[in-house]
Amino acid sequence: MSYLNHRILLWLTVFLFFLVLSSRGQRPHLHGRVLNSETKAAVSNANVVIRGTKSGTLCDTAGNFTVFTNTSKECLIVSHIGYETQKVWFEDLKTPVIVYLKPESHLLSGVEVKEKNESEHFFRDTKYSVLDYATLDHQVYLLIYRFRLSRSEILVRSETGETVARSEQLNFKPTGFFRDCMQTLHVMSEDSVYQVDRQGASVKLYYPAEISNFIAIMKDCITSTESTLYFRQLSQNQQRVNFYSIDRKTKSRTAIASVTDEEKLRLLRDNPYDRYLLTCDTIPTNESQFRQWMWLRKVLYKPNSSSLYRIDDKLLVLNTVDISLESYNLDGEFLTRQKIPVKTVPGQWTMEMYIDDIDHQAYTSFIKNGQYTLYRIDQGSGELKRTLVIGEIFPQKISIHNRNLYYLYITPGSGENKHLYQQKF
Repeated sequence: MSYLNHRILLWLTVFLFFLVLSSRGQRPHLHGRVLNSETKAAVSNANVVIRGTKSGTLCDTAGNFTVFTNTSKECLIVSHIGYETQKVWFEDLKTPVIVYLKPESHLLSGVEVKEKNESEHFFRDTKYSVLDYATLDHQVYLLIYRFRLSRSEILVRSETGETVARSEQLNFKPTGFFRDCMQTLHVMSEDSVYQVDRQGASVKLYYPAEISNFIAIMKDCITSTESTLYFRQLSQNQQRVNFYSIDRKTKSRTAIASVTDEEKLRLLRDNPYDRYLLTCDTIPTNESQFRQWMWLRKVLYKPNSSSLYRIDDKLLVLNTVDISLESYNLDGEFLTRQKIPVKTVPGQWTMEMYIDDIDHQAYTSFIKNGQYTLYRIDQGSGELKRTLVIGEIFPQKISIHNRNLYYLYITPGSGENKHLYQQKF
């Protein structure tokens, strides 16, 4: 081989080598970082896999990862020992993905678990009592009063307890807050309802409406999106709940789910007089009939409490008849159904579900000797994970917002003053 041919062959080999390297560097890939959701520290050696493929990698010591893929729309499965497995959808390979893993808590049998954070007063005043409260957009709205509601006003506090806004003294006696399905807050009186609007450091009330008309329109609407309203409708005999949606533009109605207590309906069919009392439009005036009417409605034929909730792009139906959690997409199409193992938990199930709109988690509670214990519901499996014990017995109006638990409670020795408590997760 001549010297010239040898040089040509050498240059051709070098050119092909760099061509291969260049083609590898252009392979489509996704990069990102895995962090601890509580401390925001990097999680090293987390396992990152594209769902349904063998394409995966481990994070480096800084939590960074790069995984090659042939699609721009898929789901990442991120896992690590000591953390809850996280599923993350991605649609853009150019944008880094930040994955937050939650530390997994384990309960040891025979060991008493004590809560890390105790409950504390969020609002306490020797002169004012809390009539009602509502959480909205990282803030807490309080309806407070003194002297038998003759002096009432609305306070707005940050999650740290700092007062950021307040209203003037209300010129009517309020009965409570009402947050409608479009997340608009209202304050109600016995005959009217007003929309609450915060403007800087002041709170204003607008658009007074007759409360009977307002409740007739809004009572069954429980959640919404920009295009759809979702409703819960209880049957006249209180044993069947229908869930449906209405398109805001076309006004078309779509059935989503129905939950029926067949055992109670069978009992009603066998007892026509029970059905008559339960469905009559007027309250019985006869004392014995009234007592029977109350017993039928409140005890024997207790209303079906199944309800619907929205978390992100998913609808959850808590079925309190067969104790299950059903999930649907926003179009009302069925996705999954999971049983909730309430019989494995000590105490009586309250049949309540609390949604954290910020943290996108669902919780329920159990009561034993007046003590409430909160459990997180795994939306994928229906399993219950013990979260915390509420600090006071028989709390009132429990809600969860941004991993903060709120409830009302009358502190012993404070007269009739009702205070608002906060307990951090």
